[in-house]
Amino acid sequence: MKYDWRGGVLVVGSLLWDDDGCREEWRNRWLSIDDARRVIAPIRYGRLSKGRGCTYTMVFSRACRRAAYAGGVGVAVAFKAPMDDAESLAAAAHALWGAEKKESNSGGRLGASWGAVGLLANPQRDASELLAAWKTCVVRQPCYSAPSHLKSEGAVLDEESGRLLIPWPHEVVGGPLNLDFLLATATDPELMVPGQRYPSAARIAAAWIADRDQKARSGQTEKQEVKYFLENRKHGISTFQDDRIRAYLLGAGIESV
Repeated sequence: MKYDWRGGVLVVGSLLWDDDGCREEWRNRWLSIDDARRVIAPIRYGRLSKGRGCTYTMVFSRACRRAAYAGGVGVAVAFKAPMDDAESLAAAAHALWGAEKKESNSGGRLGASWGAVGLLANPQRDASELLAAWKTCVVRQPCYSAPSHLKSEGAVLDEESGRLLIPWPHEVVGGPLNLDFLLATATDPELMVPGQRYPSAARIAAAWIADRDQKARSGQTEKQEVKYFLENRKHGISTFQDDRIRAYLLGAGIESV
């Protein structure tokens, strides 16, 4: 049976702006990047990334639905074409994971120890066939698990069905996003004390400052990982932590947007 599932990707980090050839190629092939929409998203900085100099990248967190932690904004970008069957849906998801990994993903994976691709269905649409097709993609995976989370907030991903357990996003200016589904990568956070809280804005900023200082000593100023924060801001991705992070960065002499 052929379907007409119109979907996109919920981007909350460097997939939107990274100039790496693999990611740029993925955006050009799969996404209608000129029609990106800023949407409300439950996000925060929390994943300790060794690939980014042991600084922090973005995670989904259900605690960010609470008023004190609200205000996160991501970017939803529609796919260039609708998905007409389970195979095309799987191909889109495999391509997304390849972009996350910066490789071809010839093995057709959807996850690793540090994260996994999940699907969020529009609750206003009949998604039974879509969700069944997605679950079939997930159950075939040899390495697929939900990221860590605080006991008080609950998981952001159901590892049995592959469904993201976050609200369907509303546009920052406008109503609910007009798509059938979104794919997004849920990554594993570094939880402190242990598992009782996320890293603070001070800790997050300190990691970027330490990376700046270490690379400045070796003359690698163009490779400072604080670029992750600055580029997110430039491209409309933000969290409730941003103002405090900016204050710490400015205090350390790092210009911020």
